[in-house]
Amino acid sequence: MGQIATSYVRWFYVIDPWFIPGWWTFEAVYGGNTYQHQFYITGGTAGLESNAFKKTFLIYPNPSNNSITLKGISYSPGDKLIISDAVGTTLRAIEFNSHGEDPLFETDEFVNGVYFIHFVADGRVDTQKIVVLH
Repeated sequence: MGQIATSYVRWFYVIDPWFIPGWWTFEAVYGGNTYQHQFYITGGTAGLESNAFKKTFLIYPNPSNNSITLKGISYSPGDKLIISDAVGTTLRAIEFNSHGEDPLFETDEFVNGVYFIHFVADGRVDTQKIVVLH
């Protein structure tokens, strides 16, 4: 009995913050064959809405050494604050269980680098960039 030749292709995507959430199709033609891969982009770094580029809150100090304050955020139970690194890995996720304003959190356990703060409320994701320098 003959062997069936199999091969595979690894797909790597650089997801840019300008992508819009939804279904996307990547298509490549190689060796006369057409390959397609469908994927879905959700919120977060890859799913910024166009209004997320309006600064809806301020982060200070930025760059940060030990802690930051998010000025202009009024949060309610169920709202979330997500901190991710430059490649989109979630490093910390906080779900608020009370009402409040201008949350403060520590950055001293983060290594020097660029991070993103995503404030998720009422189906919107507002994202800001921070720099941590110790």
